[in-house]
Amino acid sequence: MKKSSIILSLSGVLFSVALLGQAQSVKAETSQPAIEVKQVENNVDVSTWEEFKEAINDDTVTDISLSSDITMATTESITNLSKNIHGNGHTIDADLHQLYFTKADAVGLMENVKIINTDIYGLLWSSHTANITYKNVEHTGRQMIYLPEGKLTLDGNVSSVSTTEEVYQGKELEVKPGAVINFENESTGLAAVHMAYADGTLFVGKNAEVTIKSNSTAIQGGSDFSFVNEGKIESTSTDDRGIKLGTGSTLELKDGSSLKVHTDDTVYESILVTSGNFFVRKGATVEADSNGNHSTIIAGKEIVFENGSNYSITNHHSEGPILGGYATTAHVTLDSPTGYNLWWIDSVEEATPEEVIAGPVKSSFNISGYTHTGIKTTDFSSTDSHFETTPFTNYGKIQGGSFVDDGIVIEKPVFNAVTDQDKELTGTGTPGATVNAYVNGDLIGTGTVDSEGNWTITIDPQAEGTKVDVNQVVDGKESEMVSQVVTHEEKVDAPVFNVVNDKDKQLTGLGVPGATINAYVDGVLLGTGTVEADGRWTITIEPQTEGTKIDVNQVIDGNESEFVSQIVSHLDQTVNFFKTGYWQSYGLILEGSMDNGNLDLTNQDAAKKTLHLTAADGTEVGTIACANQDWYNHGVFNGYQGIIDNTLLGGLEPGEYKLSVTLQVGDFDETQDLNVTGSVRDDYQHVFTDIEETTVGSHTISTLDKDGIGYLVVK
Repeated sequence: MKKSSIILSLSGVLFSVALLGQAQSVKAETSQPAIEVKQVENNVDVSTWEEFKEAINDDTVTDISLSSDITMATTESITNLSKNIHGNGHTIDADLHQLYFTKADAVGLMENVKIINTDIYGLLWSSHTANITYKNVEHTGRQMIYLPEGKLTLDGNVSSVSTTEEVYQGKELEVKPGAVINFENESTGLAAVHMAYADGTLFVGKNAEVTIKSNSTAIQGGSDFSFVNEGKIESTSTDDRGIKLGTGSTLELKDGSSLKVHTDDTVYESILVTSGNFFVRKGATVEADSNGNHSTIIAGKEIVFENGSNYSITNHHSEGPILGGYATTAHVTLDSPTGYNLWWIDSVEEATPEEVIAGPVKSSFNISGYTHTGIKTTDFSSTDSHFETTPFTNYGKIQGGSFVDDGIVIEKPVFNAVTDQDKELTGTGTPGATVNAYVNGDLIGTGTVDSEGNWTITIDPQAEGTKVDVNQVVDGKESEMVSQVVTHEEKVDAPVFNVVNDKDKQLTGLGVPGATINAYVDGVLLGTGTVEADGRWTITIEPQTEGTKIDVNQVIDGNESEFVSQIVSHLDQTVNFFKTGYWQSYGLILEGSMDNGNLDLTNQDAAKKTLHLTAADGTEVGTIACANQDWYNHGVFNGYQGIIDNTLLGGLEPGEYKLSVTLQVGDFDETQDLNVTGSVRDDYQHVFTDIEETTVGSHTISTLDKDGIGYLVVK
């Protein structure tokens, strides 16, 4: 067992609980007097059961990382307040043993682990208030976890097949946004998610996906239970209900969520909220179907399908109604901008509805009872007079919202061509519409059509040949898909763009010979040039003011590179920049610029530039006269080219040699260390340290950037 860093954490008043020698027989809690504990964080790596057991029993250890599979030999109590188990993809075989938190307010984590052979308490559990997270966990056993006073948080991908009792039994459950949960229980008498405790909560976050297959009830909650869904839930129950919530509870489907519940039981309903509320908010979708003589959806206060919600409720039983009230009368609101599709009890299997009520339509009534003969409706009102006069108990299926075709066809968006270099999809559509892009049915991005009808979706570049499908959604209705197949496009690299000051009458840099270089300010073309055979380009401009941002790209065969930019600086002091470096057979070529806005550098013969090579002890070992160049500003000889020949390099002792450059014009004489910051790419090495290491004689010569100053390293 390998221990790593230790960090002090909180201390507090904690409660210890007598552990469980006989935990397998009774789910009970036993408290001991309060004690004060000082909590310490400590990480350990374990590879055997004995190391794992030692870490579990060590109160100073909070994080345990598995480096191999573990098979448990005994049940162990956890006496500290925090224990996080990082599986790293390994398996814990519980062999019907447990890890049990003995104190209240404990925090635990199981992540990236496969858990097998658990008993009816699960592997990590507590009978006290506890907060436990399962993240990326695969479980099989008699039960996944038992937390009668605690909260379970699910994150990432979590799956469980529980063979004897519940998957989860506890008071609170939170499914994190984006999590993917798959639960299956084989018990015929216990709910897959059993939360039959007062004031419990179940929350499913946005974009989470929860799938439950149960031989009994899928989800059971106690009295005053709060169930809020912002994600996607789908449950199937072969016996009993799909969802069963106790007195005074609320089930709420938020905008963008969906709930699909199917039950095979020949008596019971799909959804029961006893004396409580069932809300389907605007933008939410519910599909519920049942096979029992009880109503498919039953509540006792409010059953509300808001305007903009989507619903399809079906009872396949020959005498089964769709809505009911229990244990008190429920007030029902059915709102649908698209109207209703209605099937009578004896015709729900028909493809065509018995009645179609044109939208928009809104109806409300009070309902009590939950069987065909026992239901009573009062205070019925509807914007459609025909629906208002028909007994509601006649209906075995109803659809509203997006399940009803209102005859409105949403036009397909325009989708522009896509290449394998594109980081955006573009096109036009209906202003305000949502545009969705898919590859093989998987959503790769979403955008909104702006007021001018244009849309953009940011994506990762797609491979050549990939088929991208796009549609647009208006008021919840989707258009047909329109597609583009990704084509190949040669990537054009951005050009090298040299620094610019407010006296420059030229922009300069390097690019691909023959390419067109375009320069822009605020999107307006400033000038155009062509890259010469030697890779250099020049664009003549009017001097730009300090602070102006100039964007430059290059175009080859109609394909444009990304932009590279420079901010115009005010040149009031001497500055130098390394530009490029490369080896020739006779030595190392270094090129750069040295400039001062107060100097006249238009006379090539008047300006003198010199490169210096200085040893670590300050001795100058090389002085190289440079050729003056106007590559960076035509007619202004601020550029230089220096050749450090092989004779000089081959005679150097091993060590580091600093490079510096001198500019002399008349009485002006200034030397600066070679500035190698702010460099970019190309065949010539514009990153100083990218100049290739080369052998000269018996020496190896390489480059070094030390705090932005250029050095040669001789070995």
